[in-house]
Amino acid sequence: MTRRSNELIFWAFFVQKLVGSTQLRVVFGVSGVERM
Repeated sequence: MTRRSNELIFWAFFVQKLVGSTQLRVVFGVSGVERM
């Protein structure tokens, strides 16, 4: 059970990191367009 929970935590962290990076890219992209 601990192994399964560890995998869920790992995937949750990975997805959160991936989504966060994509959101940052979108924000920087929008700010870059506004600057141009």
